[in-house]
Amino acid sequence: MQTISVKLFSINELSENAKKKAIEKERSICDVFLDPTVEYIEEILTCLGFESPKISYSGFGSQGDGLSFVSDNWKYKKGMLDKVGKITQELLFLNTAKQLQVMAKNTGYKLQFSVNRTNYYYSHENTVQIENSPYSDFSLTDEQDAILTDLKNSLCRAFYKMLEAGYDYQLTDEYIIESLLANDVLFLESGKVWSV
Repeated sequence: MQTISVKLFSINELSENAKKKAIEKERSICDVFLDPTVEYIEEILTCLGFESPKISYSGFGSQGDGLSFVSDNWKYKKGMLDKVGKITQELLFLNTAKQLQVMAKNTGYKLQFSVNRTNYYYSHENTVQIENSPYSDFSLTDEQDAILTDLKNSLCRAFYKMLEAGYDYQLTDEYIIESLLANDVLFLESGKVWSV
């Protein structure tokens, strides 16, 4: 019987060269987990009055990448601005809530619309459009449609930036090191992950 002794190191105990090698290897195989950000975006949309929003996205770095959402129905809900303010202080989302509230008030709170997918190949803001709600006989004017389209596009771009920031952060050296330490990953002196 033979006994082999192996020196193992945490990521922070490696030489700089081995540490860089380990980080790059981990970065090349890591899965970026964006579900919490997607859930947060859906929560914002729900607070804004979008019913059962569904997020689609692709990213990050190719033509056609982006984020969009669909919703069967939007209608004003009392306290919308307060609900949005409880989960975010981002001015874009607060101003969107104010603008939707004013538009609803100007229609006697009859304003309803849906956001529907028009393209299934991509996921950016131009793959969905504002349409009359199937749950209401209210018809959008061209001016209302244009304003709502601008709001929808602004939301899609802002939400995509949130996702992209989360993606970029999870690929940073800082995040990778934190993850390796939290999971007690050990390395050989060369920077290769130790596995039994």
